[in-house]
Amino acid sequence: SLSFRRRPSLSYDSKNFYLGEEPTQLLSGSVHYFRIPKKYWYDRLAKLKSAGLNGVTTYVPWNLHEPEPGEFSFSGELDIVHFINIARTLDLFVILRPGPYICSEWEWGGLPAWLLRDSFMKVRTNYSGYITAVKRFFGQLIPLIKYQQSKYGGPIVAVQVENEYGMYAGQDGAHLNTLAELLKNEGIVEPLFTSDGSSVWDNEKNTIYEDGLKSVNFKSNPEKHLKSLRGHFPEQPLWVMEFWAGWFDWWGEGRNLFDNSDFQKNLDVILDHKASLNFYMFHGGTNFGFTNGGLTIARGYYTADVTSYDYDCPISEAGDYGEKYYAIRKSLGSHGFHVPDVYRSTITKARSYKPLEYKDGFYSLWEMLHIVENATLKEPMPMEIIQYSNVIGQSFGYIFYEMSVDCEKSGDVVISGLKTRLRGRAHFYLNRNEVASTQQDSTSWEVLHSSEMSFDFGILVENPGRVNFDNVYGLDGQYKGLLGNVAISGTAGCKAKPEVHAFRLDMNSTTIRQSTTRTSRWRNRPGFHKFTLHLRHEPHDTFIDPVSSGFKKGSVFVNGRNLGRYWQLGPQKTLYLPGPWLHSGANEIMIFDEFPQEDPPSSLIFQDTAVLGPRNSKEP
Repeated sequence: SLSFRRRPSLSYDSKNFYLGEEPTQLLSGSVHYFRIPKKYWYDRLAKLKSAGLNGVTTYVPWNLHEPEPGEFSFSGELDIVHFINIARTLDLFVILRPGPYICSEWEWGGLPAWLLRDSFMKVRTNYSGYITAVKRFFGQLIPLIKYQQSKYGGPIVAVQVENEYGMYAGQDGAHLNTLAELLKNEGIVEPLFTSDGSSVWDNEKNTIYEDGLKSVNFKSNPEKHLKSLRGHFPEQPLWVMEFWAGWFDWWGEGRNLFDNSDFQKNLDVILDHKASLNFYMFHGGTNFGFTNGGLTIARGYYTADVTSYDYDCPISEAGDYGEKYYAIRKSLGSHGFHVPDVYRSTITKARSYKPLEYKDGFYSLWEMLHIVENATLKEPMPMEIIQYSNVIGQSFGYIFYEMSVDCEKSGDVVISGLKTRLRGRAHFYLNRNEVASTQQDSTSWEVLHSSEMSFDFGILVENPGRVNFDNVYGLDGQYKGLLGNVAISGTAGCKAKPEVHAFRLDMNSTTIRQSTTRTSRWRNRPGFHKFTLHLRHEPHDTFIDPVSSGFKKGSVFVNGRNLGRYWQLGPQKTLYLPGPWLHSGANEIMIFDEFPQEDPPSSLIFQDTAVLGPRNSKEP
């Protein structure tokens, strides 16, 4: 068995934290195991250690660990115990942020979409259905990590209650106390804490957890935020839970990069105040699959986050050292902290492969409809609640609705009701030929023209990522798909038949693998473009560039794994492909593209570096 140095439990007074009898500054970085291939966990944490940090912080994504009610996954890429044990091996303490809500630019802030099957659901409150679900999740998670706490010789020294709750629009004054009791009842004995922006404490109406430590989140003006923390909570030491190393990006705008010199100046101020701090993020990783979140905030319109969670971090998405990594080492060294030698990684840097010729075939999305779950409905329903033969609803991906329409004559067909009933990005089809597409929250009525008196009208709706942070409207009701009937009218005198077919296109690994053996005649349809990457040697990291290859919008699947979304809208062009997810021999790559194309791209291009887009001209 492994032997680890026993670490004392965390204690504190008004000025200092203590791990044992000596004052200790908690110097940690956020690294999320669920955004990184398991084989790279040691590498990323070793790099964190070599920056001079003594701890790691991670969220826990409820929606991955409990994909269906009562069905749990804590193995493979979600083996949180293994991740914590690596931290123990490197003598790093662990700060755990188990949610249940985590924000983190993650799909619905980590909340599982099956919560929406309860039409009365009020998330992030003491609503009984929500608390029952949280209790079940904590009842599985906490026993797994209970004996990883400092009291029992483990590395976990503190546990966060919820996440930035004081900024939530739908606060329930008793909720944080309830969650804290759930954590303690399941066996959490280390100090509990909360994190918020400092403005939260200036309003007495905002909810705080009185019995826990308080930490503050910010990008700049450290004196202001530290002064506020000290003024409101003089009985505890200064603690910055999120010192933002960068920021996230969203589709349709440039990258949100933070100036490196300003970053170092602000870091020096924090260290001058002898505050403990956590870098958010130290290494961001990737929103693999359909796991990215989205925002509305006060701006009032929806933006979906990109696949990369590079975050302008000290360690890049692919694990490379960045300027902020060396800035951290310099600042810590100048403030008297021991900074070890830079960790020499055994992982080969990313390389590009030769372009792959497009010769392995195409598989139409319409052909996939024959192998996925489908249901016949009286009217459209959201993707989360439809009862199929073998499963209820879906959390991620796409859903296709189709209905038959009869018209009195050919002419214009007006589709209305999108503003109130469409939740997601949609493509519209007449007899499965695309005629239009629209963005979520479109205020326009789509006017289509039909030359036929009878046709099938279809809507393909994507869940582009449920909102993970909203300080105005709250997070309830995050349904995707169609919430009800879409009205069909116009000069053609059309009327839809009272029957709707729904097709579940969550694009899970089983469905994707079934699709690799199938081909369709090229029919200018949405679908899967197939490539095969043959490798004779040990695989290495690379970046697939679907946008430069000529694809428009969709997702990339490699050996059944979903790498995430791409979109020619930008800013991100490439998708990170970790070497461990490849193997010697034939590797199957499927590019799903929502848009029909007159001619398929001639090849698939790879890059040796990430192409994440130009800098945003506006301050995030």
